Amino acid sequence: MYIQRYFEILELGSKASSDEVKQAYRDLVNVWHPDRFPGNPRLKQKAEEKLKEINEAYERVLSFLSAEEESLSSVGEFEKTTPQFYSNRETSGETSTASQIRPWVRCLARSIDYLLFGFFLISINVNRILSNFDVPIIIFPALLLFIWIFVEAGFLSIFGSTPGKWLLRTRVVNIFQHKPDFLSALRRSLSVWCNGMGVGIPFITPITIIISYYKLRRERHAVWDLDGGFFVKHEKISISRALLAVSFLIIFAFLNTYKMRGQIKIVVQDIESYKQAISGKRDYAETSYKKGAVYTELGRYEEAIESYKQAISDKPDYAEASYKLGAVYAELGRYEEAIESYKQAISGKPDYTEASYNLGAAYTELGRYEEAIESYKQVIRSKPDYAEVQYSLGFSYAKLQLHEEAIKSLKQAIRIRPDYAEAHHMLGLMYLIPGNRNAALEQYRILNGLDKDLADELFKYIESISPLD
Repeated sequence: MYIQRYFEILELGSKASSDEVKQAYRDLVNVWHPDRFPGNPRLKQKAEEKLKEINEAYERVLSFLSAEEESLSSVGEFEKTTPQFYSNRETSGETSTASQIRPWVRCLARSIDYLLFGFFLISINVNRILSNFDVPIIIFPALLLFIWIFVEAGFLSIFGSTPGKWLLRTRVVNIFQHKPDFLSALRRSLSVWCNGMGVGIPFITPITIIISYYKLRRERHAVWDLDGGFFVKHEKISISRALLAVSFLIIFAFLNTYKMRGQIKIVVQDIESYKQAISGKRDYAETSYKKGAVYTELGRYEEAIESYKQAISDKPDYAEASYKLGAVYAELGRYEEAIESYKQAISGKPDYTEASYNLGAAYTELGRYEEAIESYKQVIRSKPDYAEVQYSLGFSYAKLQLHEEAIKSLKQAIRIRPDYAEAHHMLGLMYLIPGNRNAALEQYRILNGLDKDLADELFKYIESISPLD
């Protein structure tokens, strides 16, 4: 039975004090005592049942108020050390009920929980899972609030707290000072979602949060705690812990915004492309290209391929679409198809260096090093200071055992980018082939300050081929 119902049995409101509860109990016992009906067995039995209900309500309400008074006492100690949060105590000369309930702590703890959970979901690319069910990214926050219902219930039933509540030293207990069971915690979380968060509907959620905040200050209890017979216990929080919680809030709010910004930007661009296509401001090739970009970002590669193909069909010389199509094929390991797409991109835009570079990379993956070399040389002719291409060219020469050419290209890559650790590593290996140990050791010494793991690996090769004295 909900605690609110126990108050109603005693004919009291939820703000009643312990003294008021005791007085109401005495009055009801006098009214419903079975001894008042000695000559009427039916009324006597009814009075016995009613008195049993009154006794149970009396015990539960007193337990609830006792837990409340215990928590408020600990909060009072906290307030003595943090008067800046409760300046109204100094002006009124007494402890404020609103400050004792500490709605700001509960609000901050819940915000931290949402941000941490949101960061976790974004980090595991849950957007890709949602995309498989055609769930728009824009409703991600509302979905997060709903999923959190079950996660929070698990935390409360196991630990009696959540990460945000733990950080702010807050626990949820029942009137017996125990952790809630899972189903009770689930009902509480569902009530928070409905009554406190407006079921996650944009524009409604902020309003329900504000209403819940001030209602908690005024009435001492949140409806989800009062209905379920729960009590939120607060322990003393140091200033440093409070500042840490605020820092967590700011940091994870920034991280979530940063991670979601890219996804939302893509969706907005996609919508805009469709609008412009409908209004005739852009051709359908551009729309298909944007659609393919969205599918690529979401990891839906097969759909991305179809969209890019449609763009190319509408506009055969669309070099960017061909390049993106090649990139998707390469991501899937379909290098032959990637090569054809990159070639098509280059035919539509001969100076497309990125397409030429990726064409060389696709040839390299297939072991077609002569063709890779020609592609890399094409890039170098238009962009000679491209360190990554010089390195890839050196790698292809090395695979063909053209050691002098490989050394020349690797040196060029290092000239462009002196801290290019992979180039130093491979150059050291190239020096070892003709037995030039001193040159290899020089690369080892340089590499030791750039990448310790690669340096150690090079040193093992030096030792195996020409052990040091």
